[in-house]
Amino acid sequence: MKRILCLLVVCFHLLSGNFFAEAFETDLFIDASDTIQVNLQPVNNTIVIRQRLVKLRFDVLSEGNENIIFLNLFDGVRMKAIRDQIERNTAGGFAWIGHPSGIEGGEITLVVVDQKMACTIILSKLSYHVRHIKNDIHVVREVDPSAFPVSSALSTAGTFIPADERYSQERDVFSLVNMERSVIGLYLLIWDNRLFDAARGHSEDMAEQNYFSHDSLDGRSFSQRISDAGYTCNMCGENIAGGYSTPQAVVNAWMNSQGHRDNILSSSFCDIGVGYASDGHYWTQDFGREQGESTCVSDGGGTVATDGGGGGGCFIATAAYGSLMEPHVKILRDFRDRFLLGNKVGKRFVHFYYTYSPPMADFITKHDTLRAMVRTSLLPVVGVSWIAIKLGIFPTVVLMLLFSIGLIGLLRFSIDKK
Repeated sequence: MKRILCLLVVCFHLLSGNFFAEAFETDLFIDASDTIQVNLQPVNNTIVIRQRLVKLRFDVLSEGNENIIFLNLFDGVRMKAIRDQIERNTAGGFAWIGHPSGIEGGEITLVVVDQKMACTIILSKLSYHVRHIKNDIHVVREVDPSAFPVSSALSTAGTFIPADERYSQERDVFSLVNMERSVIGLYLLIWDNRLFDAARGHSEDMAEQNYFSHDSLDGRSFSQRISDAGYTCNMCGENIAGGYSTPQAVVNAWMNSQGHRDNILSSSFCDIGVGYASDGHYWTQDFGREQGESTCVSDGGGTVATDGGGGGGCFIATAAYGSLMEPHVKILRDFRDRFLLGNKVGKRFVHFYYTYSPPMADFITKHDTLRAMVRTSLLPVVGVSWIAIKLGIFPTVVLMLLFSIGLIGLLRFSIDKK
């Protein structure tokens, strides 16, 4: 009898072990934090609660045909996702849209193209973002939606905008773009009605004439359309997409593409307009920085890039260190606000810097080795700025002179000794 009981216990453990193993084999993510060397981009810690690196099991997605996916986001955070709809796009990818089982009001939007995924999970109090890093490596972030700064400003330029259903969706895309920027500490873009005119006009034109291109069939480029809408560009850019029926799906699609993501997260632009045509689900984003506008002023959360100070700018330092909220960047911003903006010479320097540094910052962001070199080169600048903040300008100048004299003396002593 004891042998039979022992045999039953062993069989139970084997069967239950196989059951749980099979259950967790369907999990979408495999932890990658200990297997590869990837430098995670610094984030705004007031918004991002935690993050981790994962590898994706694309076989689990089954080209979007799976009705149920298990999302193992963090230790203790695992949910069953149930598909509501699937959307295919011309790029060969798909948008998997569903909801978490047993969680009322939750939404899951998962976009996959070319073995890259962007996923957003919205719950009542928390949200989760999954974004591509490189190859099959992705980052999972747990974020606090209540910490997002609110950006609702409309410029007075451009035509009157009716509060129609499409406009609501276009404004949702605008808000989602600023959420993506807030996660990494960037200032917020401001809605511009002229860019909206250009963007909606292009989406409607693509829908009506059944084409998909940045160039209109009448030969106009996106910059020409923006100019025709009354917006004189210093710098401008455009994202287009087709086939995505929801704002979250199209933003995920853009965030899943390097070129489109670069536009969304660029420090070269100040303004944005979004246009949507429901027939065929054509989307257009137009970005711009007007001529004569050397800085960007944001209306939300105190992240402002302006000649008057207030927390933004420092584009090169932000690109090098990865976040506007990074301590080294904060020191440089404090130095600027205290010592540069209070005099004409300092203001001229800031104006010059803000005019020419954004393109350099974008270039630095795209090259990890260059980012490391810039971080190293900025250390003396950060150090001197910190001393000036603590002691004041005059004591800092005296210390620098004494240091320089001592360094010259040391070099001469070394030369004489040889």
